[in-house]
Amino acid sequence: MIAAGGGAHATAAEVGRFLRYFGEPSPPVLKPALVSAMITDQNRRLNTPSGIGCMLARGMGKHSSPRTFGHSGSTGTISWMDPEKGVSFVLLTTKPSALSNRSLLAPVSDVISEVV
Repeated sequence: MIAAGGGAHATAAEVGRFLRYFGEPSPPVLKPALVSAMITDQNRRLNTPSGIGCMLARGMGKHSSPRTFGHSGSTGTISWMDPEKGVSFVLLTTKPSALSNRSLLAPVSDVISEVV
């Protein structure tokens, strides 16, 4: 499989820490304009809102706020941050998303976004 992030490895804790940085970018590692662009819709004319490298709101839990951002992967992973609720969520599996999205990733994201 060819993917921009293909071959990247991290723990759930590391992915969560990365996401939380965009909710509160401190200490400033990236320029504020870049952080903003990564979590702001760059596809306004398309049906799928996306920042630079981040999916926005859609598919990140039915009850998440409109400011929620994150990403899902083809290998059965999902991670998102809801800055309005102050919660981040990471679920890493090895079951392809075509098989796990409906049965695991989306339902668990819905529950987490509703609970908090």
